[in-house]
Amino acid sequence: MEHRAVPQLCSVYTYASDRMSWVNDTPRRIYILSYQVTGHYDHTFSFGVLPVTAGSVFLINPNDTYRVRCVERGHAICVTFSLPDDLPTTRLDAATQPRYETLFRRLLRYTDFETSDSSRYAVMSLVYELLGMLTAEWQPSYVPTGTKKIYADVQRYLLENYTSPTIDLTERIRQSGVSDKYFRTKFRALYGTTPRQYLIDLRLNAAVRLLEAGNMSVTEVAQAVGFSDIYYFSRLFRHRFSCPPSRFTQQQER
Repeated sequence: MEHRAVPQLCSVYTYASDRMSWVNDTPRRIYILSYQVTGHYDHTFSFGVLPVTAGSVFLINPNDTYRVRCVERGHAICVTFSLPDDLPTTRLDAATQPRYETLFRRLLRYTDFETSDSSRYAVMSLVYELLGMLTAEWQPSYVPTGTKKIYADVQRYLLENYTSPTIDLTERIRQSGVSDKYFRTKFRALYGTTPRQYLIDLRLNAAVRLLEAGNMSVTEVAQAVGFSDIYYFSRLFRHRFSCPPSRFTQQQER
């Protein structure tokens, strides 16, 4: 049986720079995995330029050197770790994959992972899931090309209408002409999560951004992202981010 080493965690942090350009010309011993929340930074490697914009997931191999040019200032959520596997530097557009943002934001809830075993295991679990999703992007599950439109139509419908409290996901799936179980299985193969969780991730990620802006109450935020039940919204938010939305707002103010 083959045994594979687990990631050795180094840090979890948010990153924003005032510099307009910089160079990293020294190989490191750690991978950098990040989610760009806002802004636009062009990373130039020996193999070409990777534009990292809002909604991008970015993995940097320890042996790659690069230079960065800031196009628009912003910030990213990052996790660093060492790993014996040789994973390539890569960038993908995760704007239509809300699960990525959800997982990165959950990482920030475990700031004590260096002193708490439970937090360390939680962070490792999240990193594994993120790496698993990236690997699935490189080796996607097979779905016949002719049938992908069925799932893409529902995905696009959710992206365009997730703030509506009257979304009838069951009816949309019924209209696809396949069973609910089969649809959920194939949707997960394409987008990394079930249709219902996809919708919840879209709403909760939007809620976080509104709470960060600090211009709306928790009730107003819940309604703005499609939740008609404030208690259901708070329960989902607490479960997903290990923090109730009211406390999240207080932490942002501090």
